[in-house]
Amino acid sequence: MIYTIIILGPPYGTQNSKTGFLFSKALIDSKHVIKKIFFYGEGILNSNINLFFNFSPEYTFCNIGKMWKDLSIKYSINLSICIGSCIKRGFLKNKNTYKKHYLKKNIASYFHLSNLNDLNESIISSDRVIQF
Repeated sequence: MIYTIIILGPPYGTQNSKTGFLFSKALIDSKHVIKKIFFYGEGILNSNINLFFNFSPEYTFCNIGKMWKDLSIKYSINLSICIGSCIKRGFLKNKNTYKKHYLKKNIASYFHLSNLNDLNESIISSDRVIQF
């Protein structure tokens, strides 16, 4: 089966992101296909490189950012974040900022800016959509 996963929760403070990650990993282990993981609303905070990506290895907390990164790289999964949610949360000034000259200072390099049209296309071509 082909899945689209939608993450609505921030990296910390709720279990949405971690549960979504664990579910995604279980899908891969069960030989299912993940077409896209789309971070929307507060979920885009998972892409903020300043929150947790630069910590030293001796920190013992769950580094969900590194977990998403490793999943994306190991299995070539598209991690998309909603451009509208980025604008509302101060990651971008407006849509043209990114198109012209925006340097992704807040966004980890393995996350890709996307929009709801891309999410819609992914949903249409998937067998299942799961939201966390």
